[in-house]
Amino acid sequence: MKTIRKTYIPAQLTPRDMGYEAFLKGDHTRMVTARIRQVIAEEAPVSDRLLRKRVLNSLGIQRSGTAVTMAMDAIMETIDFCDSEEGNDRFFWKDEKQRKSYSQYRVSAPDDPEKRDILDVSAREIANAAWAVLKDGNREQDELMRETELLLGYTRIGSNVRTKVTEGLRSGVRERKFSVKNGTYML
Repeated sequence: MKTIRKTYIPAQLTPRDMGYEAFLKGDHTRMVTARIRQVIAEEAPVSDRLLRKRVLNSLGIQRSGTAVTMAMDAIMETIDFCDSEEGNDRFFWKDEKQRKSYSQYRVSAPDDPEKRDILDVSAREIANAAWAVLKDGNREQDELMRETELLLGYTRIGSNVRTKVTEGLRSGVRERKFSVKNGTYML
């Protein structure tokens, strides 16, 4: 397996200052669908949470209440997605081929204001980063977690980071990217 490190680049949607009221009043299905597809094309795998945030922010909606969430749900139900469930999270992929063969991990620039929250990083992507660490040799779990977190650009290690990296390690073992024996991970 070859793992590829890439720079994370957020989708650049053309801003449209629509706002909450206008979004709810009109039928914007085609325009919103096009934005959803653009985010998936440029950022997949992308979490449901981040996808919605990108699209809504591009329309001048910074916070989504129940009505906006329901309107987005209705639009998203009309689209045929390639997606996967990771615990309570949903991730969207360009297509089935990408979902099955994804071998990248993406890192934001340290000063990037749009750096992804760890909750928006797929377990597959985390497993790929862990694999990149392991190609230099076996690691105990704590060491592998710390090096993977740092490789992905997370220097402050809170409970969300720990939980997601643990999910990524489980994903890597489940997908047979690497194995674990007596607490030591290896290729």
